[in-house]
Amino acid sequence: MARDVYVLGAVTQPRAVPYHDGLTVAGAIAGAYGTLPDAYLAHVAVVEGSLAQPKVTVMDYKGVLTGENPDLPVKPGDIVYVPLSPYRYLTHYVDVILDTFVSSVAINAGTRAVGQHQSFGGGIFIPVGSGIQVIPPTAPPPIH
Repeated sequence: MARDVYVLGAVTQPRAVPYHDGLTVAGAIAGAYGTLPDAYLAHVAVVEGSLAQPKVTVMDYKGVLTGENPDLPVKPGDIVYVPLSPYRYLTHYVDVILDTFVSSVAINAGTRAVGQHQSFGGGIFIPVGSGIQVIPPTAPPPIH
């Protein structure tokens, strides 16, 4: 079972945040270095359970930051998703979150596989739609 909480979407550095007892949504988002200035904080989603039957909790994270709402605990394997805009249909929103998660995991697995054959650091977490391409480094030119 995963021992991380995955923080995706409109955060400074989307990534897997190591789980520890007492970790909350605010702590997980802080582990991804906070939200982007344009993030839509009123609809932060926490996805738990299997990818086939996810349970989604939508929270007003802005209220957490102002002390008006309680923070929510997270568990290992949960996905915290901070959107850039409000959503209209929860089912579409869940599809976007899960697609982002699955694609990010696939990119990371590919990066690790390439990294086994070349010497560069792994651990990259790239959100889908970021426009970032994973291109393995080339050997430096020979010195004459």
